[in-house]
Amino acid sequence: MLAPFTAGWQGNDLHPLIIERSEGSYVYDINGNKYLDSLAGLWCTTLGGSEPRLVKAATEVQSNPPQPRREGLQATISASLKQKNNSNASKF
Repeated sequence: MLAPFTAGWQGNDLHPLIIERSEGSYVYDINGNKYLDSLAGLWCTTLGGSEPRLVKAATEVQSNPPQPRREGLQATISASLKQKNNSNASKF
């Protein structure tokens, strides 16, 4: 079973466990050993690691991040840049 890593800086282990990847409730170290992550739901991984739905959602958001609403001078500059660059979008 995997212990928490929240205070890893307090340890003095010369050969720390290095996690390479996670799948569901399990994590794998760089040597291919499999560990049950008994604390997976303690913070932000209640669905486990590498959950396909979460990976897909995160990828979609990162590839098209929300843009702030442009008003006044920002809207004017944005419209001008779109026209000058022959583009449908301008991002700051």
